[in-house]
Amino acid sequence: KSTSTTTNNNNNKSAQKITIETSEDPNWEERYHELQLFKSEHGHTRVPARYKSNPKLGRWVMTQRRQFTVLMQGFPSALTTERMNRLNEIGFVWALRADPVTMWNRKFGELKAYKRLFGNCMVPQRYQPNPKLGTWVHTQRRQYKLMLEGKKSAMNNEKITALDSIGFFWMAKQKDGGAVAVGETAAVAGAGGSSPPSLPGFEGKSEGYGDDADEGSDDE
Repeated sequence: KSTSTTTNNNNNKSAQKITIETSEDPNWEERYHELQLFKSEHGHTRVPARYKSNPKLGRWVMTQRRQFTVLMQGFPSALTTERMNRLNEIGFVWALRADPVTMWNRKFGELKAYKRLFGNCMVPQRYQPNPKLGTWVHTQRRQYKLMLEGKKSAMNNEKITALDSIGFFWMAKQKDGGAVAVGETAAVAGAGGSSPPSLPGFEGKSEGYGDDADEGSDDE
């Protein structure tokens, strides 16, 4: 009798577990259908987190990404293989990159923190504590160079003003693993005119603009 009771208890626990798993997202099919409609209307599945037209869909899409992250980390997840495949079929984006403005401002904030710590903005291109910041700083100089040459560039006057406000140097030479200023800020260089003049010294690799440099992305 004791064995029978134990067996029944185990069966009840299993049934309860199955019920919990299947009811964890009871509206999955409904939200999935809404996502299909969203894609047919907008051409993509990147539903804003705060989607005013359908707040529940926005939250649901975030949940799918969160469950995917949990799954990739090896933890139990409500995202089954079948659901993942169905989302893949409609071009679901599992990881979203922040918009360029947000990314730029984030890196600018890191640069300001670097200046508070070291007293300057001369971040080494291969700055080990924060490699992406070193790449980003190098990229700002390269984008500025392209702008001066009249080529396509992600640099603009707003970014120049922001960087100048913290004493950013637009030319730097890599020396002994660090960066040494060899030019002026854009504000000083452009004091005689409405726009910064073309600066010398961009031709050689000694300034850290060689082809072997990791340019990265302007917004990383």
